[in-house]
Amino acid sequence: MASHQEPQKSTADLGRGGDSKKQGLEDNKPQRMPAGDPSWVSQLLACMWPNISEAMEKVAKEMLPDMLQQNKPTWMTKLGLDTFELGSKAPTIEHVRVVEGEKPGVNDSALEFDFTWHGDQNILLDVNPAPAFVGKVPLLGNVLDKALTWKMGVKDMVIRGRLRTSFCPLLKALPIVGAVQAAFVGLPKLDFSLDLPDGLKAVVPVEWLDGWLDSFIADNILSMYMLPDHFFMQVDEKARDIQTPQGILEVEVLEATHVPSMDFVGKSDPFVKLWLRPPAAKQTPTKHGAEPKWAPGEATYALPVHLRNIQILTLTVFDADNVGADEIGRTRVQLEDLSPGQQHDLWLDINVPSHGNAASKEKTRKRDKVAGMLLGTKGAQAKDVEQCQVHVKLTFHPIDEETIKQLDKAQSEGKTPGADLNAMIKDPTLSQLISKHKLADELFPTRQDNSKQNTPQTPQR
Repeated sequence: MASHQEPQKSTADLGRGGDSKKQGLEDNKPQRMPAGDPSWVSQLLACMWPNISEAMEKVAKEMLPDMLQQNKPTWMTKLGLDTFELGSKAPTIEHVRVVEGEKPGVNDSALEFDFTWHGDQNILLDVNPAPAFVGKVPLLGNVLDKALTWKMGVKDMVIRGRLRTSFCPLLKALPIVGAVQAAFVGLPKLDFSLDLPDGLKAVVPVEWLDGWLDSFIADNILSMYMLPDHFFMQVDEKARDIQTPQGILEVEVLEATHVPSMDFVGKSDPFVKLWLRPPAAKQTPTKHGAEPKWAPGEATYALPVHLRNIQILTLTVFDADNVGADEIGRTRVQLEDLSPGQQHDLWLDINVPSHGNAASKEKTRKRDKVAGMLLGTKGAQAKDVEQCQVHVKLTFHPIDEETIKQLDKAQSEGKTPGADLNAMIKDPTLSQLISKHKLADELFPTRQDNSKQNTPQTPQR
C-alpha cells in the first residue's frame, strides 16, 4: 500500500460521484462518431414496445414480490406487489452514436444513446407499516392486519440515462455478430411521485417511503444492468461473455463521525456497507455509538475493478438493531477520480438518499414522533445527518496492459485463469490481495446466456 497521506476533507472531485467536477464519464468518454438521425431508433422502439413491456411486466411480477419482501424496511411488516403495468409509452431516444468498444478494433462495435422514459405506468404496492407484534394479537391480529394495509401508488416516474448496446465479437461470416450486450452507462437518474391514501400518510412520513423506494430501485433493479454488469444474448454458440479485470480497489474503513441514531431511544449501532456491484457488497463489523472506529485491518476490503472509467464505489451507513437495520445515508466515489497506485485518505460526507429535485432531503431526515410510537420500531426525532462523515483510505491497484491482454486472450480461448493467474499477475501487491481476499472468482465472473433463460439472471459472483 502507498505511504500515508494527511486526511483531507471530501472534495467535489472525490467526495461525491454525482457532484464531481469531472462529471464522471464526461472527461473519459470513448471516442464517438455521429450515427445520424436518432428518430429511427425511437420509431423502432415504439413498434417493439408492446412486446418489450409485456415481457418486462412478466419478469417483474415473478421477481418483485420476493425482492420487496426481502428488502422491506424494518418498520414495515409486509410489502407486496399489487399492480405492475408499464403503460403504452415507449422511451424516447436521443444522441445516437457509434462508440469504441472495450476491445477497440474490428472485433468490437457498440451503439450508445441517451434515453428518457416518461411513461404512463400503473404501479401499486401493498404496504403494511404495523409493528410485527400486531399479527400475533389473539383474535384481533387478522383484523388489524387488514385495517393497517394500504395501497401505495408510484406515479409520474421518469428515468433518464445512457444505454450502450455492444456487438462483440464481430465475425467474418454469418451471423456476423457473435453476441449482443446491453447495459446502462452509469446509474440512470430517477424521479417519481408517491400517491398515498390519507390513512397511510397519517402513520408513515412520506420521506421514509420516498427514500427507501429510491434506494430499492437503484440498488436492486437498475444496478442489475449497469456496466460492467449487462444483459447478454449469445448469437453464435462459440461467443463468450468475457470480463477482464483492470485492477483491484483496496478500501479501508477507519471511522465515522456524528452518526445519528435511527432508533426511537438509545444510541446508534452503525456499520458501513460498501460495493462496486450491489450483489458483491462488503460489510464492516457493527460498532456502538455516534463515533465508531475500526481497528487497523478490521474493515479492509479488496474489490475487483472491470471498468475503471465507469464504476462507482458506494458506501452506505446503517444503524442496526434487533429487528434489522435502517439506512442513515450514503456517499459515492468515482473510480476514475482516483490516481492509480496512490492512496487517497478521505473524509466523505454522508447524504440521505433522494431523487429528482428533492435536494432538501440530502441535508436532513425527519422522523415523526407519533409515527415512531405507532410503528413501535424506529425513532421519531429529527435526525440531522448533515455532519455525518465516514473516513476511508482508497487505493486503486492497476493491472498492467500486457497482463490484461494475456487474461483476455485466455478467456477468449475458453480458459478461465486459475492456476496460471499467479504466473500472469507479476505485481506482488496484486497477488497478495488476490490471495488474501480470495478474489479469483470475483475477478472472472461467469454469466448465463440471458436469451436462454425464462427471466433475466443477475450475473453470478
